[in-house]
Amino acid sequence: MGYYDNRGSSQQAPRQGQGGFDRRERDDAGFAETNAIKIKLDALERLSQLEVKEATKRDGYAETIAKTAGTQLKSSQLRRIYNETVRIKNMLDSGKPFSEVEVDVLLMTPKLVYAMSRQSGGQSLVPKPVGEVLITCLGKITEEKDFYRFHEFLQAIVAYNKLHGKP
Repeated sequence: MGYYDNRGSSQQAPRQGQGGFDRRERDDAGFAETNAIKIKLDALERLSQLEVKEATKRDGYAETIAKTAGTQLKSSQLRRIYNETVRIKNMLDSGKPFSEVEVDVLLMTPKLVYAMSRQSGGQSLVPKPVGEVLITCLGKITEEKDFYRFHEFLQAIVAYNKLHGKP
């Protein structure tokens, strides 16, 4: 819908999104925040070095990622990734050594890449900034306690996505 400026010419009305930003500005801001998180995660030697408090607190890493994803990330896609971690966690909890489930952990990366490349309604099923952060995390998993930290982090993202995302 157009509007008239004070000179009488018709212009396109700006698209307003959350916080008064148009969609492109909001996406760029969200990408910058998510990229900053990715850089911090890249600096870790192991994912178990990620502080749970920083990752899960309000306006922490998990909520920032969920806000960035917003309505672009369907909860069903996020749950699919999370359910895979639950399956692996259950195997570890039942006494399987990490070496026996490591292949399952490694296979999560190509599954994420595939979900990032799939399109639905012109958008990827997993937004690239979110997928890149998760792939970075997966690359930092070398032992059981790293995996458990990933599971906790993903659990927080799922929770915040419920608050900020698509049902």
